[in-house]
Amino acid sequence: MTRRLRRITLFAASHLAVYPKSIRIYSNRIGCTSPHLFRVRWDNQVPNTAPGADGLSTRIKQNAWYSASAEITEMYAGCVRDGIFPDVWKSGRLLVLLKGNGRPLIDPKAYRPITLLPVLGKILERIILKCSLEIMRGILENQHGFSPGKSTLTALLEMLKVVK
Repeated sequence: MTRRLRRITLFAASHLAVYPKSIRIYSNRIGCTSPHLFRVRWDNQVPNTAPGADGLSTRIKQNAWYSASAEITEMYAGCVRDGIFPDVWKSGRLLVLLKGNGRPLIDPKAYRPITLLPVLGKILERIILKCSLEIMRGILENQHGFSPGKSTLTALLEMLKVVK
């Protein structure tokens, strides 16, 4: 293990949190640990966004890929494989912005709170989302509740087709 990988691993391992076991079970089967997936998610970040609590901007992140792509890939593969989402990637920096809507400055409605989350956590969220959608694809076809274009009526119509 290289010194750089040890540092990244120690950084990621501080205050671990576990995400659902179902993702971990199927993640290797559907390519959730492929370097290509990590690279695509890494590159799809919006450039010039404000850094989160960790202070890493998207520009720093882009440059990091060129010098430590193998270590970064191993870090995300380990997170997906072991079902870990580091707590440090969930800590955000709160900013309170003035809306500028003419309200008095003492009115709380004159402000908009936003939280700047770490870039590394956003990337892992997108990786987990991609894996979750792959896992859930078969289930979602038969789900009618909370699905766009489906309702209890469509569920009943499907049931009638099966009964006939």
